[in-house]
Amino acid sequence: MGSRLSVLLVTILFLLFGIACDGGLDEATGVYKGKGVTATFPTGWETFSGVPHSVVARRDPNSSAKVTLAVQDAPGVTMEEYLAQQKPRLSNAGMKEVDDGPIGVNGVEGRWTIVDQTLQGQPFRAITYTFLTNDKLYTVMGLTEAAEFGPWESRFDQVAKSLDFE
Repeated sequence: MGSRLSVLLVTILFLLFGIACDGGLDEATGVYKGKGVTATFPTGWETFSGVPHSVVARRDPNSSAKVTLAVQDAPGVTMEEYLAQQKPRLSNAGMKEVDDGPIGVNGVEGRWTIVDQTLQGQPFRAITYTFLTNDKLYTVMGLTEAAEFGPWESRFDQVAKSLDFE
């Protein structure tokens, strides 16, 4: 089951980004600093690899919950253009948008989007929080089995709301 979740995470991030990894995470505190942003991740979570387009990838050792932070340069792109490009990519990958809405974090307006996908008969749910500022696109993604999503949504929200942009 963990491998299906990793495949889904890699697929979503591959569709959304083309960026390199960066190592600015303090494992003891869960604080990441780099790429023009500071973010706080849950302590006690493990760093995992295999997600090539994220600067931080963490997972809860006791569940299927995973959270990532991705950053990419996006000069001249508007949020509306970016979101319009992503909808067909997600749909073509078999992901169904469930809900979306606005979010503001530390003076930067963004969007959150929830998508569902079934892999090998197992339903998964992901939430992405997308922000565009200083010609960079920042995305926090929380992902878990669909049945576990409800209890994890507030934890994913905490990570997104911890973002502090330079």
